[in-house]
This record gives sequence, structure tokens and C-alpha cells, in this order.
Amino acid sequence: MDAIERYFELNSAAWLDQAYHDKPHSYPTARHRLRLSLGALKPLARPGALLLELACGGAHLSAEAAKLGFRAVAVDQSSAMLTAARERIGKLPAEARARVEFVCGDVLTCPLPEGFDAAAALGLLEYLPDDSVLLKRAAQRLKPGGLFLIDFRNRLFNLFSVSAYTRRELAGGAAELADEVQELYAPLPADRTRAFLRELGRRAAEMAKAGELAPEPEEAGFQGSAEGRQHTPKEARTLGAAHGFETVGLYGIHPHLSAPRLNRMLPVPAYNALSDSLLVFEDLPASLIWSSKFLAVYRKK
Repeated sequence: MDAIERYFELNSAAWLDQAYHDKPHSYPTARHRLRLSLGALKPLARPGALLLELACGGAHLSAEAAKLGFRAVAVDQSSAMLTAARERIGKLPAEARARVEFVCGDVLTCPLPEGFDAAAALGLLEYLPDDSVLLKRAAQRLKPGGLFLIDFRNRLFNLFSVSAYTRRELAGGAAELADEVQELYAPLPADRTRAFLRELGRRAAEMAKAGELAPEPEEAGFQGSAEGRQHTPKEARTLGAAHGFETVGLYGIHPHLSAPRLNRMLPVPAYNALSDSLLVFEDLPASLIWSSKFLAVYRKK
């Protein structure tokens, strides 16, 4: 068992809890990733449409897709994750439950059929030493025109975070990153900016009403995973093109209204609540500046 498999085998319950639920000093990244993924899949929803979920974890995407009519094949090599996934699918109505099939094995090598309408690999690429094997596997199993959903840790965010990652980028020279960030600055639609200001005001009012006047100490316990590999949006587009995909869209997943270290300095959960006001821009290029992760939606040519 390699280090990544061991990590998820030991921490499956804590990881799923933190990723999908509101917790002090953390952000439900996977919950927003799921929402965006379902938005991309809905146009394909029809009885008999096929979804392949690689590294399915708790099978949240397969469960929701099954409700839309998809038949899903959910694959994971972690027995602990598959136990959680089976429990989730077991709670679905019988008709939807029957549309989900599980495969336990290495998502990159285990036997799988072809002819899928859509595939997803969420929270996986960052842990792999190489991008090509995953992209090739997805391309081989999709129909022409099929969608592939994949998320990335955003290297551009290193210039926004003012963190140890920033220091590393500066030490190596960050001119190319800065140039790519500049390309993402574009006028924001007036209706979006108005929505942002309304949401920002609503969130701030919620925080004031709650009376949380001082920061709270960080909870002990699960602290997340080891550092993963990062990509820039431009690299994501290039990667997709190299494997026969066109990029349909890139969506910022985890927005940050300000430097992440303020999370420990503001009242809980003020930082995340205020950052959520940026979700109104999540489908626009600017979201790729302040989001620490992004979702790519590819279409097989």
C-alpha cells in the first residue's frame, strides 16, 4: 500500500467530513466542486447515460448523478472510502441505487469498459507523479464529445496567498506566473459586481449579528492532506489539448477574499463566509486568481 492509499485508508471519515461540511478554519471545497460538477453533467442527463467516477471517495458525484438518471461506475482503491460510498448509495431510492456499480482497484490500471458519456477524476491528479496516464485513461473510455471533469490545485494562487508557496515561487522566478495572472484581469459584468456587493453585505451582516467579536482557537484533529502537485489554468488547457480534449470551462472552486492566514485571525467562520461572496464570479477568468483550486471541464474531440 503506497503512502497516498494509506493516508486515505486511515483518514477517510475525517477527510469526507471536512471536505463536505462546514468546519472551523477549513472550507467545504469538495461540496462546491460537486455542485459545479453536477452543473456540467446536467445537460447530459438522460436514462442510460454513463458516468465513470475515478477515485470516487464517498461517491457523492455518482450518488447525485444517479438521481439524474445516469448509470455510474464508481472506482476507488481505498476499501475505507468504498465502505463510505456504499453506505451513501444504500440510502438512495431503490431505482437510483440500482444504477451505481462499484469497482475496487487502482483507478489507473483496473479493467474498465469504454463508451462513457462522462468521466470525473476529482481530488486525484494532484497526488499522481504524472498527468498523462490519467488523461489517457479518461480519453480511452469516453465517447467522442464526452465530458471529463478534473480538478487542479491552482499554482497561480501562490502569488495571491502570500505564503511559503509564494516564497518558493519568488525564489524560482515568478515572471511567467505573473504574466498569466495579468491575462485573467478582465472587466467584470455589472450584474455580477452588484451581486457580489449584495452577497458581501449579507455575509458581513450575518457575522455582525452573530456577535462573534474575537477569533476562536483552531480545532485539534484532522489537518488535511500532504502537499499536492499544482498546475496553472494555462497548463490545464495545454494538458487537455495534448490528450485530445478541448477545454469547455475553468471554474474557481475555493475562493479567498484575502490572504489565507487571516482565517486564523478573524472570528470563526468569518473568513470563509466572506470569501463565499466571491462565488458569484466562479465561472469567470478572474476567479482563477483568488481560488486555490479550480475545476476543468473538458470535452473529448
